[in-house]
Amino acid sequence: MFSVALEQEIEQYIRKHGFRYHDNRLSRRNLDFMIRFGDIWFHLEAKEKRQAIDTWHWPTVQGVKEQDLFIVDDLSARKILRRAPHSGLVVRDNLRNHYIFYDVVTLMLAPRLRVNRALNPEGTVLKGKWMLDQRNGLVCLNLDKVFEQIALYLQNQDQIFKDESACYGDFYGELIGVGGRERTEEEQKKDYEATR
Repeated sequence: MFSVALEQEIEQYIRKHGFRYHDNRLSRRNLDFMIRFGDIWFHLEAKEKRQAIDTWHWPTVQGVKEQDLFIVDDLSARKILRRAPHSGLVVRDNLRNHYIFYDVVTLMLAPRLRVNRALNPEGTVLKGKWMLDQRNGLVCLNLDKVFEQIALYLQNQDQIFKDESACYGDFYGELIGVGGRERTEEEQKKDYEATR
């Protein structure tokens, strides 16, 4: 079991390991932390799963057990997207004693169920929620592994954003099919020249 909140644990970790950082936990605009990795500032949002999800009040996500579900605010996801490509989400699952890291690309491309939660009895004030399958993130046993995954994601950005043209990721809850027809070299060249 964990003795401190995740945000406190992250702050202790980055201080202990000498990372330069900005603490944005009181900001409503920014993600919780900006952490320096080499010459890049990485923006990290921290969330915790503190209790089991009451499946009576939430829709069923096909093929996902409650233990694998995590619910995050739509607004938090948009804030992570706003800081792309150097951003991500870390979830500490207090029930299973592990962490899940989602880089912004995985978070945006992995299957999810989006729902609105009513904040008043009339249902006129809504808060958007994403129901995520934790198995689509990177499960880490400790913060050392989370920070290793952040560094690896930053190192692989050329491959992710420039070199890979096939659908990115292999996600639970998604079957990627094949569509269209094979493009000839001449067609590809013609398309390329028409857009340059």
